[in-house]
Amino acid sequence: MSLEGGGENYYLIRRFRENLNLLIFVFTWSCALYSKDEFFEGCAFVNRMYAPRIVGTCLCGAVIISTSYSKMSPLLLVLLALNSLIWAHAARKIALSSKRPFKFEKINFLFDSLFCGFWIAVIQFRPLPSVFIFSMVAMNNVAVGGAKFFLRGLLFKVLGAFAALISFGFSYGGNSESDIFVCLPVLIVYPVTLGLAFYKVASELKQSKHKLRELSNVDALTGLLNRRYWNELVFASMGRHDLISESVLVILDVDRFKCVNDMYGHSSGDKVLCILGDILSARLRAVDLICRYGGDEFCVLMTKVSIEEVNSRMLQVCDNFASRVGSVFPEAKTTLSVGVAPWNPRVVNVECWLSLADENLYKAKNSGRNKVVYGDF
Repeated sequence: MSLEGGGENYYLIRRFRENLNLLIFVFTWSCALYSKDEFFEGCAFVNRMYAPRIVGTCLCGAVIISTSYSKMSPLLLVLLALNSLIWAHAARKIALSSKRPFKFEKINFLFDSLFCGFWIAVIQFRPLPSVFIFSMVAMNNVAVGGAKFFLRGLLFKVLGAFAALISFGFSYGGNSESDIFVCLPVLIVYPVTLGLAFYKVASELKQSKHKLRELSNVDALTGLLNRRYWNELVFASMGRHDLISESVLVILDVDRFKCVNDMYGHSSGDKVLCILGDILSARLRAVDLICRYGGDEFCVLMTKVSIEEVNSRMLQVCDNFASRVGSVFPEAKTTLSVGVAPWNPRVVNVECWLSLADENLYKAKNSGRNKVVYGDF
């Protein structure tokens, strides 16, 4: 019987170890899915809530001590001191030390609700201080997780109040005139503090949206406008007759670009495109809309400009490009072909205007490359 019992215990211990190892593996794998970006965003959220929690716990402590000091035991005074002076720092430390700071910070907010319910019961449900403390914590819950998190916080408030009632019994304190003078200044300070914290969040969000908008409008390689955004800007310009009447659309294409990639590698091809982007930005005007249209093809909309000026500037671009690329990749013999199409009222859309410039580009290609060709319908 002892051998059989020992064998059975060994089998149970072995199964327990296997299940434990499986749980550890699953936990480790799930933690690995939590990205670094989410971790740093969570840390930023914890740090943003740090100052409001310090202010909130200190203000709540001041209200509680001002309204109920004479009725509080030494134990309650010690608990209040810990909650008012230590809890905010401990909560931040706990959240930042975890692998999921945002999740743990939300747990900290539930503990805030628990403490809130506890102290409301301790001060004997005095209406004005109780409403003040409840409102402060409820604002945080709604701001962090909306109505659903508010309800969870409400449940924890009830649990906290229930714990205090079991420990110290129920009594109702009623209102006093001094409660008004204690709570009114605090009602001003905390909403301002919370408002400043969320103003900072809103400012950061606005900056992030601005950066995302810029990234969505810019070609990642050259830093010029991308095709989609450039098309939108050209379409908008076509609706302004005072601006578009003296405008020119230009298409530039790199000659023998494939030779650069074949002879020097694709990274060298990228360098050629960046060189062209730099030259266009330097040689053209600030008002000109320059984009990398796709591959080795670039487009420019030049408004309020003469054909002579366009021709002069494009010849400078071609000469500068051939010189700079030739000094780096001499064997590729890379140059530029340019097609220019002036504005014509018969142009119905951007694609129509582009097709005209494209025809002139192919004329430049077919007549020997390294040329600027322009023409009308």
